[in-house]
Amino acid sequence: MHFISRNILAALFLAVCAPAMADLSPIADKELSDITGQAFFVNDQQAGTGISTGMSFFKTGLDVELELNTNIEKLQLGCGGINGPGCDIDIDQLSLSGPENCPGGRPNCSAVLTRPFIEFAIENPNSPTLREVVGVRFSAENAQGLMTAGDQQAGPGDPGDRSGINTLSGYLNIGSATGSAQTIARQMCYNTDQCTDGSIGLSTGGVGTAARMTGRIKANIGIGEPVGNFFSDTYRLNLTPAAATVVTNPTVVSGSRMTFVDLVGSATIGDIPFSGQMTANATLLGISLSLDKTVTGTIRGLTATVPIEQDLTFIHKIEVNNPFSLSMQKQDVLWPGAAAAAETGWWMAFEDQIDIGNISPEDPVPLTNDVLLQALTGSSGPPWPTDNSGSGQTCNTPSINCSLYRGLSSGGDTYGAVAYQLACLLCL
Repeated sequence: MHFISRNILAALFLAVCAPAMADLSPIADKELSDITGQAFFVNDQQAGTGISTGMSFFKTGLDVELELNTNIEKLQLGCGGINGPGCDIDIDQLSLSGPENCPGGRPNCSAVLTRPFIEFAIENPNSPTLREVVGVRFSAENAQGLMTAGDQQAGPGDPGDRSGINTLSGYLNIGSATGSAQTIARQMCYNTDQCTDGSIGLSTGGVGTAARMTGRIKANIGIGEPVGNFFSDTYRLNLTPAAATVVTNPTVVSGSRMTFVDLVGSATIGDIPFSGQMTANATLLGISLSLDKTVTGTIRGLTATVPIEQDLTFIHKIEVNNPFSLSMQKQDVLWPGAAAAAETGWWMAFEDQIDIGNISPEDPVPLTNDVLLQALTGSSGPPWPTDNSGSGQTCNTPSINCSLYRGLSSGGDTYGAVAYQLACLLCL
């Protein structure tokens, strides 16, 4: 019975299909263009360039928009492979979905891959005996969505905060990012032996007299207010911590099995209150004087270059809107359209600039001697000037010393980076 029923079904199939097949007729291009699914598969072949000259790249893709919403608890690729012990890519709790501002919440939206494709790198493509596949790449003409890694609970105190991208082999074009930091308390001294907290004196490294504080004093003696000059090479000022806003420069990083990336940022530092002891040598009405004062004040307007070693485990969010790709190759391969060659093993690349969100240094930012010398002298050295008083009363370079020259006449620190209190406390 089973054999008979199969024959009956076959006969019915032929009876239904035969008339339809007989009625087939050509379709004009205009009519064909109205049919959904035209050119569903797209194939392409391209010759290699650069280090991949001589290779051919064969690509098969879909002319569609593919929606993807995926969660991977643990992604490990290339572990113990051609690159030895360890993993080329090791990411905890990887997710790819729609944007954060998706109506109804992120889980309700999907990432969109426009024209996804698979591509093969072929070495010796014209030799049937030597032809070899040396790499395969999974990508799309554009990927748009939000990629996250690690625990998404906010706060450095969260035990899962340092989880996510443990190891990454790939290419990242990182856009400018912002963050916040805190400066480290330190002492500002002329000589190292004047500091009691281990800080290095500003006069070290051949700086010498450039590290002097210079300015003017006035005397209230009842017969006018004569003004004289002073300099100090004996001071110890205690600088308190201050908040800073950090903005990093766009950076391109590329490498195998990276665990951190080096970023360079500029920090705008908030007001730094200080207090301490100063001994000054002054000349007033032709008389040499020695002053020993307790001074207080505020340094403001400081900026600093901040090198940031950003641990990849602290990068939890990458907004994707670029030709994102994942590839595997037995040798370095420059894929078509790639900004840099993919290195041997597994490789993840974000070709266009990406936003990695908030970047805040894990450690407090040190106030280096170069930063303080620039604040003191107004020079962008080294080399630092040997005469750092500028043009005396007419100096116009924002600096501590300029403030100490002009503060008495201007009534404030318009031209300086130090508050007027310091100059006033040196008044006789």
